[in-house]
Amino acid sequence: MVEAELARLMTELLEKSPHEEIKSPMMRFKGKERCDANLTMALSCITEPFLMIKEPHKHDFDQFLCFIGGDPRNFGEFDAEVEFRIGDKGEKRVITSTSIIYVPKGLVHGPLNFKRVDKPIMFLDVVMASSYARVPASG
Repeated sequence: MVEAELARLMTELLEKSPHEEIKSPMMRFKGKERCDANLTMALSCITEPFLMIKEPHKHDFDQFLCFIGGDPRNFGEFDAEVEFRIGDKGEKRVITSTSIIYVPKGLVHGPLNFKRVDKPIMFLDVVMASSYARVPASG
């Protein structure tokens, strides 16, 4: 097989967000559905404060949570405050600049609260698995 035949161009990635506070379509890639890849991603534009994840939970995979300034000409322009809790004791992290949080598999995390959004930001959730699933913190 020719190497170029192994590559895939994937389109039709836009869908309505499950969060009513996210007004614009999100871009979502589900590895299991698209090419059996161990990768799942969701990119959303956050324009208003809201509590995205309410309960602490964990996963059986590594996860990267990316918070990016919403101006495509200047990703460093970040005018928002995001509160994230991590660990069994819910240690609070406050994000006020373009950042990535690495969450290793099995680590309890959440809630995730977009407390202040004065300018739109991009939120990219990258999961190192072919599909996304949560496990309750106590499970």
